Amino acid sequence: MIWIIAFPIFICAVSIFALIRNMWVYRVRTKILDEDHTAWRPGQYPYHPRYDALPEYDVMFLKFWIWDVRKFFDNSRAHVR
Repeated sequence: MIWIIAFPIFICAVSIFALIRNMWVYRVRTKILDEDHTAWRPGQYPYHPRYDALPEYDVMFLKFWIWDVRKFFDNSRAHVR
């Protein structure tokens, strides 16, 4: 009988975590694009070396142990604050 209450609470907690995680992934990826906007030159294909070094959006979202995105960059490149 307790599962009638516990299961919906669990589903709500997982949903809230997924929403927070989705927003975090979105913010990190757009922040990197905003910081790398100087790499673009008119008439060229936009090149974003740090953005290209990140794993795909789905991988970052589903693998909850990815929190420090700096480990995907070279030491020679600037880091994400």
